[in-house]
Amino acid sequence: MIQKIRNHIHEFDLEQEKIAKQIPKGFQRIRGVSGSGKTVLLCQKAAIMHLKNPDWKIAFVFFSRSLYGEIIQQIDQWVRYFSHQQQTYNINNQQLQVFHGWGSREQLGFYRFLCQVTGVVPLGVNQTTFQQPSEALGEVCFSLLNQTAIPHIFDAILIDEGQDFMVKNWHYQEKQPFYWLAYQALRPVDAVDIKQRRLIWAYDELQSLDNLEVPHPSEIFGKELGNIVTGKYENGINKTEIMSRCYRTPHLIIIAAHAMGMGWLRTQGILTGISDKKDWQSLGYEVEGELKDGDKITITRPLENSPNPLHDNCQDSLIKFNKYLSRQQEISALYKQIYNDLRQDGLRPSKEILVLILGDYFDSFRLQQTIASFLMRQGIDIYIPGSKRCNDLSQEGFKNQFWYEGAVTISRIHRAKGQEADMVYIVGLDHISKAEDNLLFRNQLFVAMTRSQGWLTMSGIGNYSLYQELENVLKQKDKFTITYRSPEQREIMVTEAAELLQRYRLGERNFQQAELSNMNLPHLNLENINLIGANLSGTNLQYSNLNRAKLIAANLENANLTGVSLVKAKLSGANLTNANLTNADLTNADLRDVILSNTQGIMNDS
Repeated sequence: MIQKIRNHIHEFDLEQEKIAKQIPKGFQRIRGVSGSGKTVLLCQKAAIMHLKNPDWKIAFVFFSRSLYGEIIQQIDQWVRYFSHQQQTYNINNQQLQVFHGWGSREQLGFYRFLCQVTGVVPLGVNQTTFQQPSEALGEVCFSLLNQTAIPHIFDAILIDEGQDFMVKNWHYQEKQPFYWLAYQALRPVDAVDIKQRRLIWAYDELQSLDNLEVPHPSEIFGKELGNIVTGKYENGINKTEIMSRCYRTPHLIIIAAHAMGMGWLRTQGILTGISDKKDWQSLGYEVEGELKDGDKITITRPLENSPNPLHDNCQDSLIKFNKYLSRQQEISALYKQIYNDLRQDGLRPSKEILVLILGDYFDSFRLQQTIASFLMRQGIDIYIPGSKRCNDLSQEGFKNQFWYEGAVTISRIHRAKGQEADMVYIVGLDHISKAEDNLLFRNQLFVAMTRSQGWLTMSGIGNYSLYQELENVLKQKDKFTITYRSPEQREIMVTEAAELLQRYRLGERNFQQAELSNMNLPHLNLENINLIGANLSGTNLQYSNLNRAKLIAANLENANLTGVSLVKAKLSGANLTNANLTNADLTNADLRDVILSNTQGIMNDS
């Protein structure tokens, strides 16, 4: 069965190949659910860019240092594959460099590399204000940007784990400092449009463990570049790719992970929500009912969006939750389960079994040490990520290492991002249950659950409302009927239309030159919006309010403008070829030099 899972997970690479082979002319965003193959896709893109353009300087950047082995192995695999085994990847190749975000004396990261290039003395985490990974990195990047100009070094930069590079406290000129540092280090794609640079990033905001900032373009690069990943390039390449299929995690586990991460069955109401059905679809779900406060909705996930083969073979035993009266009971039960995995079921300790510890730094550290010591006394070889050898509790020596042959890895959640195993044990659920409304704790649980590509067992001590919520989630299996309420703390925007509306609600009006073709924007209030030169061809705007909108030289070819209110709108030079203006209100609109070829409908009092 495990081999069947391995074969299945490899199959999705072929489905992603089309996107991987596309080299965009500028920015591109890869947004996807956990287990959808974002990292693989970026590694494929890096390999193809390198093979097609060997003179380019390319950087592949990620946040979690323990991913070095996985990233390098993936890039090498895809360089071999796409070159028909004629080439391999050499980690010393200066044309395709792999970096984690920060860097240290023994491992050159992206920030430290740019310090080296610019002659600036790099800062360490102990020299920062917060000494928390994301914020500390943001602070040193902020400092570097303030100290020196950043030279254009790279032709392309690919960023994985994009959500982890976001910060709350260190905005550089209203931009995210790490992303702006990467942007400055890129050469313009062409001399005409110097703003366009080949920066490609992948993210999933539900996997953020240290902050709740969402990597939307206007937040990352400032309002001036807020539209950079909307629509398509001239050659048809999407500026944003949304990956809704989860290949890694079994059907029932990915649903339970989303339900717990977002709080679908939370008694006090949803914590993280989605208010548009198209956004739900982008995460792989179907919703029946109206998304209005107090209305009943039913959430389901089609099987094709989580096609792990285990669902068809042993779904009743895939996911378990156990609560215990004491920590010793919990740890003893964990030992017995791992013993059975090794002795009876024949699982290998490394890469097939993974123990994850939840909670804040101190709680999770203490529990990690306790579990490791107990298992060692019982004769189970263990490995703490970053240690020099197995059965070593020091966590010093090899910070890039996550697995050790012959040993069961016991990891706190921050180190485990990007990793996966067939059998996953989540221990210490009580650590996060004490603050069940904490979104970062909810994200910890989501990340931990989605490390499983086979079976999942969760446990905790005591009794908390989160336990009852989890038990209710597991009973629902793959169909959830709930009373919809507006999210208490966070709303997720997935589609381009939802992002546009969110930015508009927050006061943005400048969407000049935006690529908004073929979008669905009916019944909206977009009064006073600036769409000068925007491409709205084929877009559905029926019955929307565009009073006093600036649509000068906008492309509205084939747009559905039925019932649109365009009172005092400025449309001079706009292309309305084949547009449908039935019952549109163009009172006092500026229609000088508009193109009206084959335009349909009645124009009132224009």
